[in-house]
Amino acid sequence: MLTAKSQKNRPAAEQYFDEHLTHNDYYSRGDVRPGRWIGEGLERLDLKEGEVIGRQAFLAFCDNRHPVTGEALTPRHNRDGNRRLYYDFTCSAPKSVSILAVTMNDQRIVDAHLAAARIAIKELEQFAASRVRQDGKNEHRATGNLVGAEFLHNSSRTLDPQLHSHFVLFNCTYDPAEQRWKALETFVMHEAIHYGTEVYRNELASRLHALGYETERTTKGFEIKGVSPEIRERFSKRSTQIKAVVAQLEQKLGRKLSNNQIAVAVHRARPKKVNGISQAEVRQHQLDQISSAEHRQLSAVVRLANGSPVRVEHPVDEQQALDHAQEHVFERASTVPEYRLLHAALLQGRGQVELASLKDRIRSSPEFVRVAGELSTREILHGELSLINIVDQGKDRFGPIHPHYIPRDETLGADQRKAVSFILSSPDQITGIRGLAGTGKSRTLKELLHAFDEAGHRTVSCAPTGSAAENLRRDGLPAITLQRLLVDEALQSGLTRRSIIVVDEAGMVSAVDMRKLFSLAVQKQARVILCGDTGQHTAVARGDALRLLEKYSRYSFVELTENWRQKSAPQYQKAVLKAARQQSQRAFELLAKMGAVVESDSVHQQAADAYIESLKMGKTALLVSPTWNEIHSLTEHVRTALKRHKLLGNEEHSLTVFDSLSWTAAQKKNLRNYVAGQVIAFHRQSGVYAAHESLTVVSVEGNGLRVRQEDGQEVVFRPHSGKTFAVCESKELKVTPGDKLLLQARCKADGQEFVNGEIVHVKAIDQGEIRLSDGRRLPRNFRRFAHGYAVTSHAAQSQTVQDVFVVASSPSLPAIHRRQFYVDISRGKEQCRIFTDDRELLRQKIGDPKERKVAIELSGVEGALVKAGLIQSPRQGQSEPDETSTPQQRTWRGIPGGSLRRGRRLAQVVRHLHAMAHRVSTRLRQDNSKGIRIC
Repeated sequence: MLTAKSQKNRPAAEQYFDEHLTHNDYYSRGDVRPGRWIGEGLERLDLKEGEVIGRQAFLAFCDNRHPVTGEALTPRHNRDGNRRLYYDFTCSAPKSVSILAVTMNDQRIVDAHLAAARIAIKELEQFAASRVRQDGKNEHRATGNLVGAEFLHNSSRTLDPQLHSHFVLFNCTYDPAEQRWKALETFVMHEAIHYGTEVYRNELASRLHALGYETERTTKGFEIKGVSPEIRERFSKRSTQIKAVVAQLEQKLGRKLSNNQIAVAVHRARPKKVNGISQAEVRQHQLDQISSAEHRQLSAVVRLANGSPVRVEHPVDEQQALDHAQEHVFERASTVPEYRLLHAALLQGRGQVELASLKDRIRSSPEFVRVAGELSTREILHGELSLINIVDQGKDRFGPIHPHYIPRDETLGADQRKAVSFILSSPDQITGIRGLAGTGKSRTLKELLHAFDEAGHRTVSCAPTGSAAENLRRDGLPAITLQRLLVDEALQSGLTRRSIIVVDEAGMVSAVDMRKLFSLAVQKQARVILCGDTGQHTAVARGDALRLLEKYSRYSFVELTENWRQKSAPQYQKAVLKAARQQSQRAFELLAKMGAVVESDSVHQQAADAYIESLKMGKTALLVSPTWNEIHSLTEHVRTALKRHKLLGNEEHSLTVFDSLSWTAAQKKNLRNYVAGQVIAFHRQSGVYAAHESLTVVSVEGNGLRVRQEDGQEVVFRPHSGKTFAVCESKELKVTPGDKLLLQARCKADGQEFVNGEIVHVKAIDQGEIRLSDGRRLPRNFRRFAHGYAVTSHAAQSQTVQDVFVVASSPSLPAIHRRQFYVDISRGKEQCRIFTDDRELLRQKIGDPKERKVAIELSGVEGALVKAGLIQSPRQGQSEPDETSTPQQRTWRGIPGGSLRRGRRLAQVVRHLHAMAHRVSTRLRQDNSKGIRIC
């Protein structure tokens, strides 16, 4: 696998080179394998790839100097110790590969590792970039060239076999646009590091198969068959040490460590190098740790690898790998970088596919829309255009609903009254309300339902999640889930032209479900009212449908702007409004000025204490954190504090629960992903299995899974579809009467209904059955829950409490972004407090928009579609009816009634984009001096 870290310490860099240049590994004496130059940028410096690297040249790069002229290489030449000297990308072989290559001395494997590692680093080189700061810009520009050095090692500090290559990439890259050397920007390289890992594993596995070695998949990659897990574990002492050090520190600090903190802890805990030991002595030390029987076993594995290629048990061809990858990556994204599709294909066909051939298939496939390294599909693009078309075709199709209605609720605000009037006067089939957090959407919807009823219309209220639907019901609005409406034929049969479908939290509706909803509305001639906020979280599934409609269609909506939730806390209210207007850092500054931002090394303890204090005051409170690792740590602190304050009993029951792995449908159908011990938990009826039944995976057999049913009987199960079950890990959860639990699946049994995302209170536990404080009982076989004291931002979106506590320590900061910050801080009515151990870094992270693109937003696609008349020019902000335009001017911009014509026009646009990309690629390939490679 590939890992990376940076080096800023000049003396350490010099020491690093001296050790790596003169020794083949950390301990050898006289076994010299010197470092060698790598990188496309070498030719500009009169250096050649593959040549031995010299000490003077290495240190010149560390000092940011040209290795020949001695002149400064890049503009920035800091000597204050803050400049990165280089990035160390380390490519490590699987443990079984290291054992056979080093301990059993199979040099063929060493050569295979070297070749595979070099191919992987070449793939990452295409993502090398420079920063662009000219003319007020703040972006990255791809350069595709590096300057670096490769060093090979075969042992760890604990003398275990560990075959790995260090790729030292100096902090410089040549920017052809500015025609000068600049600092290396590795952001995308780090983003694509898992892709680089899979490139390495695919190449290595392919070469091992050619040598005659058989491989088997593991949860973390692959291993060579015949090398037992016991031997692999015995030669993983350093890994065991690292786990122990990290666990000890996390227990001491009471929180998870960040990657940087782990790196520091691991560095400090490193054993001293053992100098003066030869390669032969190191190998003998390793051989002494295996028995005669184990030695015979390993020797047999090497002997059988006689150069005759092995046959793979379950072969996968390149098209199958690509089909799987397409289904997997596009389930939750409309556009992806090409490397993500390649990564999934390589993972599926590891050792059986060729990277170059996969790239050719993507380029030649008419199915993909490929622009500037990003991909979507024609199907996705068609789907997005279909949504826009339905909305635009529905303009002015109906009469006003109730234009002269006088609201019953005299306390409605001006913007709420305007929203009611707008919806009731609209002639459009599909219209909506953009309701910012805390602006009283429920009160507005309740008033609209009165008006609909008065005008003789039948209303169906729904929401995309069970918890959102439950919140509507709590506010007095009868509601169901959108999914139920889409599958329940009895409900659908009651829809007519007099029906109005109201969708709350519409920003969380996926493109696929929105298209189904719109198709149903068109078929039944029903109206649709969308109520949501595109500034909050979107659907997990593909497509930000509401944002797509607001930006590219002629969808008309009105906006609620007056904040009611934080009325009693004016300064807090201002901060929430700033966040709603995407001014996250300004909102953060307002909260900081209020004293609501707490920076501390004991983040989780302080957050837990604040949470307990709110509960003791009789207030409703919520802890929100971006990652489950942090949530688990927070939960431990909260439960300990509750017990200390006698608010939670000590009578703990250990219950088995199922924690979902969040697999896509493609992953669920892929037998290669399953390992023994995983649990298949059904969330609805599937064949002979009822909802909440579970199966435990025993093994993978042929084209099915051997599973153990709840009655103990073993059968074969074939996961043809992933729609009815989740793949989970089984774990033990300590539960005490008085605990809060977060339900993670819907459950309906014995006349009782439980909602996914609902927080419930445990009253008692009787022989594994959980009795709740509201009188309900969780079925014994329902095991999809966790502690409910702290929740993720997605789970918090539909909740309102008096006090909200946002917790974001260093390990969680990569998951922070603008819309998450907005959702989190807006949950409270009276108080919001933020707990972090790095205030400045958190302030920076909350400005990250982190928005998924829709297919239309691919570079070049948007302009081509606007020019072709398939969409309108993108717009920002609210949209209301244009009183000066006529119905004829507000019709769809394409050719009326011609879906075939629209399909032809889209095909022309896609062909134009492919031709444009091909011309750009050809031009760049011809200009080799620019140093940019197009893959």
